[in-house]
This record gives sequence, structure tokens and C-alpha cells, in this order.
Amino acid sequence: MAKKKVVGAFDIGASGGKFLAGIFDGGGFELKEIYRFENKPVSLYLKAEQGQSPVSKIYWNDLSIYQEILAGLRKFSESGIGSLDSLGIDAWGTDGACYTKEGEITGRVYNYRDHRLDRIRDELFEVVSERELFQLTGVPSYPFNMVNQLFWLMRKRPDVMKIVDFFLPITGIFYYYLCGARICEYTWATTTQLLDPHTKEWSRAIFERFGIPISIMPALVEPGTKIGFIHEELTRDIGITPCEVIATAAHDTACAYVAAPVDDEESSLIISSGTWSLVGKLIPEPVINDIVFENHFTNEGGVGNIRLLKNVMGTWIVQELRRKWSEKDKKDLSWDEIVEMAKKGEKFFAFIDPDDSSFFNPDDMEAAVKKFCRDSGQRVPEGRETILRMVYESLALKYGATNEMIGEITGKKNKIVYIVGGGAKNALLNEFTASATGLPVVAGPVEATAIGNILIQAKALGIIESLREGTSLVKASLPAARYEPEDTGLWKKAMEDFKKLLR
Repeated sequence: MAKKKVVGAFDIGASGGKFLAGIFDGGGFELKEIYRFENKPVSLYLKAEQGQSPVSKIYWNDLSIYQEILAGLRKFSESGIGSLDSLGIDAWGTDGACYTKEGEITGRVYNYRDHRLDRIRDELFEVVSERELFQLTGVPSYPFNMVNQLFWLMRKRPDVMKIVDFFLPITGIFYYYLCGARICEYTWATTTQLLDPHTKEWSRAIFERFGIPISIMPALVEPGTKIGFIHEELTRDIGITPCEVIATAAHDTACAYVAAPVDDEESSLIISSGTWSLVGKLIPEPVINDIVFENHFTNEGGVGNIRLLKNVMGTWIVQELRRKWSEKDKKDLSWDEIVEMAKKGEKFFAFIDPDDSSFFNPDDMEAAVKKFCRDSGQRVPEGRETILRMVYESLALKYGATNEMIGEITGKKNKIVYIVGGGAKNALLNEFTASATGLPVVAGPVEATAIGNILIQAKALGIIESLREGTSLVKASLPAARYEPEDTGLWKKAMEDFKKLLR
């Protein structure tokens, strides 16, 4: 590893994106932030016919994201770091777009929180039951899964589907624009409910049952596949040298799990903590049985493994509280202020189930929290401090309950919790998680998704021999924080009350 190598990672999230460079030089590793940008969904109110009430639609601004990717590359060219050896892109695990045979996009890119999908599963389950769909894929049904989105297109927009030649996932859109590749990376495909978990191919049975043409689906590739070079014309436009494009793990959670500094997979709970919290464990093969189905766990493809995990509504609830309060107050609340407010709240005042559907996309999150407490026969919080503490405590308790269920499913109890991603910075939530699980918590790296993205590319380029070697390099340069359980008696009692609420 004598020669310096530079690997770029675009990590695109539901509220913002960033471009980070991993620099491998003389046996060391350095992470440098190059560029950050906002990713704001666009809401429109559209009328189908005169006289009707307008319908709310939520879209991603894919061209704006693409422009930000180019801006990040330009910023890199000005950084003085050197030449970029490769780049890869990861994002959230759903959404995409359809294209004509001429390569023209057929419509706007829908956001997964768009309400068109609210009732589509009722029609879908008339064709294939929810239980059978899980049996075929190992993945639970969420409204935003790609199977629902493509089924919606077939049922509600058949005229559009007549001109569709190919589909691309959200990351695939940008690979297509950058280098012309038409691919879908395996870890992302496993979230769609369109993949056979045993053959790792698109499930013909599912496509035939729903009448979706399998011919529109792109080629599946493994994480670390080299898929081309940035268009020569584009490199000239943005002022960078030719750069290889590598299909890293397209699903951000897969990348984050790669970066977790795990010593023993069999005894480790991993939480990728952000807008969503992905709470799970690395296992060798999918587990497809009644207990996994009934408790809404999923088997997502990892890099050489399976992530048995549960999607828990992460800091989304707090983000929405903060957003609404900032609108009311006409000033932004900082995240440090949010945490300080939560510390002052009354302990164990009441609980919410963070995964209740009422918190998915309400108009007013504070009102939704209060209504949940009222409807479940609990005291209703008034002060913001107590509302925030209640949400954070409930999140930690949900992590704890999920950990117990994972132990039941796998027959192996976890002995330590690794928290990676943006949530690793939240010391209060990390403390609560240690106490709620009764386990030590190791928090970091914060930029786990980008780091995992980089390590997968580095292995593909031969910079490192294994991902474990890469993780060791990261641990040496980016030390993690550790938290121990406290007030275990109080938290055990809280867990009992929380489980009653879930039941």
C-alpha cells in the first residue's frame, strides 16, 4: 500500500447528502469530508380534473441531486488531494425511476412517503397474500417497498408502463447519468420484495403473479463490482481525471454494517442510527419462519452475510418535532438544544411505540405523540422537554425489546451493542440504549455509511485484502465512545411497562 490511493463515497440520505474521500497512504487511513448538500423532497398539489380537490404528491429532485454530485466532484478537483481512483454511491433502500428505450425518464421520481401507496397493498394482497410474499422473499411488507411501487404503476398508470423499457433504483439513476451503467446492486435489491433470497435473482414467480414485466429490471451485481468509468466528456466538464465507478453496497444500511467495528458477529447487536434505526445482527443465511414474519423482521442482503434486522422509526420523530417547533418559533433549534431539553424532561412519564403508523408522516408530530398517549390510556405530556425525553426513552426501549426478540429468533444472546451512523453522536440516546438493553454500547464511527462504502471499493481495487483489515484501519484512526448500563432496576421496570404497551 505504498502508493496513495483515494476512494470517493457519495452517501445520499433522505434529508441530505455528502461526499467523503477515504485516503489510504502508507498503511494508514484518513477520512476527509469534501462536500455536503441538502436533499429536500418536493411537495406538489395536483388536480386531476377541474373541480376536484388537489392531491398532495411528494417527489425526489433527482436532477438536483445529480447536480450536487457534480458539484462534489468539482470540489474534490479543487481540494489538492490528488486523483480520485474510484467512486461509489449509496442511498436509502427504496424508490427508483422508469425509462423509455431512448433513455428518457417517464416521470418524476416519487418519494417513499408519498401517499399514493397508502392503500395499494390491499389490492396487492388480493393477488398474493402478505404471508406468501414474505415466504417468497424473506422481507416483510412495507408500503414503500418497490414491489408495491411497480404494482401501483401497473394498476394505476398502465399507459405509462406501455412505454417503459427499463427500471433503475435510486442509486442506479446516478450511475446511469455518470457512466451509462444500467444495474441494480444486490444489497439494495434485497429490500424490494422482488428478489428470491435463495437464488439471489429477480423472482420470476413474483413478477408473473403481479403482471410486472421482468424484462424492465436491470442486471444484478454484487457489491464491489466495477461497472465503468465516468463519461470522458463529463470528466472534462468538471475538471477531474478519468475515474472508475464501482457499485458499492447501494443500500446505506449494508454500508453502515460493514463499518461497524464488530469483533464477534454471533454476540453483537448493530444499530445503524439515523432517520431510521436499523436494529439487527449479522447471520450467515436468511431466517424465514413464523416468528420472523409475525414480528416484522427482515432478511436483507449484506456483504457476504445476511442482516436479520427490524426497521425501527429512528430520529424521524424528533426531526419532525424539531422542524415544527422551529416553524412555530421562527428560529431553528440546534441538536444540542434538543438533547439538553430532553435531559430536563420527566423520567418515564409515558411511552410511545415509535413504529406506530400514526408517526410515519403526520401533519403535526407533537399532536400525533399526544394523541397516541391519550388513545393508549396514558398521561398526556405538555412540555417539550418531557415529550422529547419520552421519545428518546421509547426509542431505546424499542431497541431493547428488538434485541430480546433477535436473541429468541437466533438462539444466541447478544453481549454488546454497536451504534453506527449519525445517531452515534447522540450521547443521551446512547446512554439510554445501554440501560434499556443492559449491555455496553460502542458508538461510532459516525460516518459509518460512507466508510463502509469506501471499504467495499478499496477491497475491489485491491487496496485492502479484506473488509476486516479495513475495519481495523478505521478503528485505529477513528476511536469509538463506550457507554455502560445505568439505573438498571428502573429501566427493567420501564421495559415491563413498555412491553405491555406494545401488546
